[in-house]
Amino acid sequence: MTRMYRTAAPVAALLIMMSPAVVRGGVVAQNPPRTLDIGGPPGENPIKGCYTDSMLTAALAAFNSPTAVKVFSGSASIAAGTTVNATYAVYSGLLRIDGTVRGNVVVLNGDARIGAAGAVTGDITVLGGHLTVDPGARIGGRRETCAQSASLMQLPGGTIAERPRGRSLRNLASGVGTYVGAFRITPHLGVGQYNRIEGLSPQAGGYAAFEATPADSVRFGGYAIFRTARDPSGSRPTVGWHTDATLRHRGSLDFSVGAELGSTIQSTVDRPFGAVESGLSTLLFRRDYRDWYLRRGGSVFGSLYLNRELALSGSLEFARQTTVLAVDALSLFRGNEPWRPNPLIDDGKYQTLAARITWDARNEVDHPVLTWYGRAEVRRVSSNDLTPVSLPVTIRDSIPTAGYGELEGDLDLRAYLRLDQKQRLKFRFLAGGYLGSQGLDWHQSLRRALLRRDG
Repeated sequence: MTRMYRTAAPVAALLIMMSPAVVRGGVVAQNPPRTLDIGGPPGENPIKGCYTDSMLTAALAAFNSPTAVKVFSGSASIAAGTTVNATYAVYSGLLRIDGTVRGNVVVLNGDARIGAAGAVTGDITVLGGHLTVDPGARIGGRRETCAQSASLMQLPGGTIAERPRGRSLRNLASGVGTYVGAFRITPHLGVGQYNRIEGLSPQAGGYAAFEATPADSVRFGGYAIFRTARDPSGSRPTVGWHTDATLRHRGSLDFSVGAELGSTIQSTVDRPFGAVESGLSTLLFRRDYRDWYLRRGGSVFGSLYLNRELALSGSLEFARQTTVLAVDALSLFRGNEPWRPNPLIDDGKYQTLAARITWDARNEVDHPVLTWYGRAEVRRVSSNDLTPVSLPVTIRDSIPTAGYGELEGDLDLRAYLRLDQKQRLKFRFLAGGYLGSQGLDWHQSLRRALLRRDG
């Protein structure tokens, strides 16, 4: 973790946000917005897939059956003492059963609840929502549920079909992948976040993947980074690069291990602005809300997946971190103003040992409902080769050029609650900072930060 010239103090923020869901044709947030990820290297799809193509095909066939009783976009209920002798199907709505369904129940992108007096003689399938079964309810067939929203659309004839998938830049690249023996070769084309250090940074490279065994898959490759902004100071190279390799094992012990190496421009700390927001602000208004440094080095990492929601991760990094200066990057407006200077960092070689626990119960990343996310991380950062920035002791204690060590920590907790078909309530709690550094504990760090702010 890069040390900046400002006092490193623990900070905590509680953000409470309520935002309406996107509604199109009565369908509530059933299709996550398609975005271009310009914030970092490619990774696995964050959406958890818990239903198969065959499950979705069977559910659509049951829903579109001409004998099924269908309800679209709204709440539906079967009162106690009422019997339905057919398949009962609900799309983008809520279903409560206190009576009897002599057939199957299918709910697509909605929730279902079977009351204590309710009974279903056939199967229950809930895709894109949650199933609640009260004690005493009777279900004669199977239960198939998946909280991941299905990408569906309603056709004019009253049938439901899978929505054609759009093609992102990454999907377009993967679509032209080809097999060379057992290896699938896929080009990588991307663009980094627009910033005042690199300007536009297109990426070009490729990845190879193959199945080593039925349980083991390997992926490796890399790409070059071309920095378009002119750098008169020569504080960073014109071309950067990144390469990585990962082994994923799926079995009774589910884990992944890997390594990465590169020369990249990194953001010093997380900011409230996302990568797209900060990048557009930089390009349009000459306002870059992030600070940057040059990182050259590599790391080894691994994760142990205890179950579908809980994972333990660790990494060991060796990297040289160097100050870089704002360059001659283009902005469409305010081009006559100077860029905000990029702050100095404590240049040096750092070793970072990190441990993380992640609890991800979200059904999807873009529009999760009725679920939680939590991540806690502790890092030990040390160095025996430092060139620290000289600062008054009223701001921070002096940093040694060798034998330096500190402990950092982060906490990220989120809660998601759907109030109704149009409104969701999101809570997030963030905390992070230094837990200890060369005898300067977090109490002293916080006190000095407050004194500096008041002064």
